[in-house]
Amino acid sequence: MGIAKVSAGQSAGSDLVKTFGIDGRIGEGGERYFDDMLRRRGFANRFEVFHALQMPTTARGQKQLDTDIDFAIASGNNIVLIDVKRWAADYVYWSLWGRPVKGMNPMHKDGEWGLSQNMAIARARFRSLFPGVNVYALVIFVPTSQRALPRSVSFFRWPGGIRSYLLDDGLNRVTELLGAPRPALPVIVSTLSQLKKH
Repeated sequence: MGIAKVSAGQSAGSDLVKTFGIDGRIGEGGERYFDDMLRRRGFANRFEVFHALQMPTTARGQKQLDTDIDFAIASGNNIVLIDVKRWAADYVYWSLWGRPVKGMNPMHKDGEWGLSQNMAIARARFRSLFPGVNVYALVIFVPTSQRALPRSVSFFRWPGGIRSYLLDDGLNRVTELLGAPRPALPVIVSTLSQLKKH
């Protein structure tokens, strides 16, 4: 979940709660933490890093989704889309026949046993937007404010087969997917810059 825009005279915290509930504040904190980790580990010096991108529409009449992509990191002709999660620690998150489970309890989205399809949609739309470019998507879990992580997300899959990673494993996977640092293709940089929320 991205950072909501704040109107004059309104605090970011109150706007997030009004728009997304308490999860908005938790999500924003997780994104800030992840952004800080990217800086500390030198990602911004080696790759093109974009934060809070609008979901693109790639075909006439395609529905504009009220969601965003937390991070996109690019190198050469590779793009990694990242959804940052800051969920309750001390649980094993896993999938049973493609359905999400937290501990031993099914997880529901909009009243059904399932998860958001936003990252699968984002990956498909970015692949359409950039033919010939390698577009990957993954979900990275960051520590809670008490610095605790889920016990495991290794077997937790999102729609489209998108994998989940704890922070360190996720950053290692991003580095593998991007390969050796190279300037991102100009069309990638200009398009992602235009999609950035202001």
